[in-house]
Amino acid sequence: MAELTNRNANVLYELGLAHALRKPVILVCSKANEGDVPFDLRHVRVIYYDKDDPFWGTKLLEKVAENILSVMQEPKDAILFPEKK
Repeated sequence: MAELTNRNANVLYELGLAHALRKPVILVCSKANEGDVPFDLRHVRVIYYDKDDPFWGTKLLEKVAENILSVMQEPKDAILFPEKK
């Protein structure tokens, strides 16, 4: 899981390693900082949360839980560069 808000260099480096190792990832970012998602990741599913919403924590938790279950069922769908057969 990678939190892309504020473009933390360490997060982006670790995300790059996860992509290189073909590991499934879940991306999250604050809706107020949508521009923090690098252009080459904007086509990938990103969970956006809105901290102005009083229920943002619960909604984020639910979305992350859904995505974790999805990744567990179909890990290849959460890999940026899956192996070609």
